[in-house]
Amino acid sequence: MEITEKNQEPMLIAGIRIRGNYRESGRLFSTLGRKVGRHIAGPAFNLYYDEEYKEEDADFESCFLVKKAIAIEGVSVRELPGGRCLSCQHLGPYETLCES
Repeated sequence: MEITEKNQEPMLIAGIRIRGNYRESGRLFSTLGRKVGRHIAGPAFNLYYDEEYKEEDADFESCFLVKKAIAIEGVSVRELPGGRCLSCQHLGPYETLCES
């Protein structure tokens, strides 16, 4: 796995944030995809708000880039500020996320 440092431009995102288990993100992507479908402008990704890996009660948000600001119940649509960030891509099941 490779960790990259980059400067990210601001992006318009739609997301659903929960406290739960990481494997729930598949369900969240499905729900979010149904709600924002034709407005999706890029790949799915998660934002993690905890400072460490958590087996349960993780604070995370499953997101898509979107083309324009839209109002949809249960979905947060906002501009994610740009700036310096670290990024990695996890390949594999959610149960092995802690390895990434």
